[in-house]
Amino acid sequence: MRKVSRRVRALLTTALIMFVITCALTVTAFAINGADKTKICEGVYVNDIDLGGLTPDQAEDKIGYYVDGITSAKVKINIDGRGEIETTLATLGLTADGTNCVEEAYAIGKKGNPIKRYKEVQDTLEKGVHYDITFSFKEGSVEKFLASQTEEFNIEPISASLTKEGADFVVSDHVVGRQINTATSAAKIEEYVLGSWDKASELSFDVDVEEVMPEFTAEDIQDCTTLLGTYTTDYSPVGTGRAKNVENGARLVNGAYMLPGDILSVDEKLRPYTVENGYGVGGQYVNGKVESSVGGGICQVSTTLYNAVLYAELEVVERAAHSMTVTYVPLSRDAAIAGDYKDFKFKNSSDKPIYIEGIARGGKITFNIYGHETRDTANRKVDFEYEILDTKKPGKDVVTEDPKKPKGYEEVTQGAFNGYTARLYKIVYENGKQVSKTQVNQSVYKSSPRYVTKGTGKPKKEKKEDEEITDIPDDGSVVIFDPSDDEDLSSDDDLTGDEDLTDDEDLTEDEEW
Repeated sequence: MRKVSRRVRALLTTALIMFVITCALTVTAFAINGADKTKICEGVYVNDIDLGGLTPDQAEDKIGYYVDGITSAKVKINIDGRGEIETTLATLGLTADGTNCVEEAYAIGKKGNPIKRYKEVQDTLEKGVHYDITFSFKEGSVEKFLASQTEEFNIEPISASLTKEGADFVVSDHVVGRQINTATSAAKIEEYVLGSWDKASELSFDVDVEEVMPEFTAEDIQDCTTLLGTYTTDYSPVGTGRAKNVENGARLVNGAYMLPGDILSVDEKLRPYTVENGYGVGGQYVNGKVESSVGGGICQVSTTLYNAVLYAELEVVERAAHSMTVTYVPLSRDAAIAGDYKDFKFKNSSDKPIYIEGIARGGKITFNIYGHETRDTANRKVDFEYEILDTKKPGKDVVTEDPKKPKGYEEVTQGAFNGYTARLYKIVYENGKQVSKTQVNQSVYKSSPRYVTKGTGKPKKEKKEDEEITDIPDDGSVVIFDPSDDEDLSSDDDLTGDEDLTDDEDLTEDEEW
């Protein structure tokens, strides 16, 4: 019995001791925590901020004040010695991430059994608990800011250019560009702020600037003055509206300067076809007939340039034949302009710039194309020839009866045109021997009948001896048709003489200039 009694007393004593210890630990824990569950225990830090004894709201305010102090720090950005930008880290996109740090700090010593809470508090007091606010920049924000603020400080490179003054070429100086490297500048700013910055020293940065060389320097184009291709056509008689248009067109194209890869549209160069832009009235094709319009004749400009381009061996991007043949070039050597569906375009397919010179005077228009010659001009020659695949004769005369003219009166108002299908070939000779023959284009030209006006009025009175004729003026305004004077335009040599005025049409459907 005594044994049992001692054993019970021992158990009771042990239980009592454990109870006392537990109570002591609980009391100690609450004492350490200030007996206030609304506050963060001592020894808790976020970065260098002491949160001990603060409520969660107070801790949030203290952290917010700290973050604002960092993100509002001023930043000076020097732009190549030509300007300075002042901003803040917040504007550059700096953000802070301290998610849940206050919540986690507040939870220390407040969850679990008393022993666990006591241990957490003791560990925090002895060793401290540190949380970090992570700073970072929004992706691409610094570079985007620099790009928007520094664009005006960039200097675009300018290639040297070529002009012709009289017989001499003038080469302009090139300009070396300066480009702010926003990518490397942004990386430099981000790396320093997030890595080396002590959060106190002034933030000042120089942006990275790179020189940008132009595509072509003055030295590069010194040798771009070789004549690559030339062609001349006759637009006489001078002094007419059509001649004025040809001369005006040459003026508008003259001086065109093309970098490698550039495409020139003759139609865009020549527009608008107005009196204000220097044009007069000239002949044009309209649905197989000859009419007059402002700008008529400018197809001779595009045609002459087309042939110069062929000899320069540049790339033809777009070319169309006239609806009917023209007289100033052989078949398949023309290039028509009409509305928005016919244009002559070519590309500078050489490795260096080209310069186009247009000259029109004395009834002749010439285009010269200058550039960097890379061909073997001493032993190599280029020529062109056409082949007629089909010929279509004109139909019956189109007769217009005029009751105001007497019977027997007849006037050819427009000669006939043969129709053709023709093919143009480029032939290359080396050392006098033909080495290649390639097709350049295939062109189709419509045939057109003669247009004749015949009188159906009363016949003229026969002239009596010594009787004065009073119904026919003596100023030459009336033309009496003489078959012996009518030129046969239905042969392969149609469109001669005055028919040169019929090469062009207006810029409407089925019309060519």
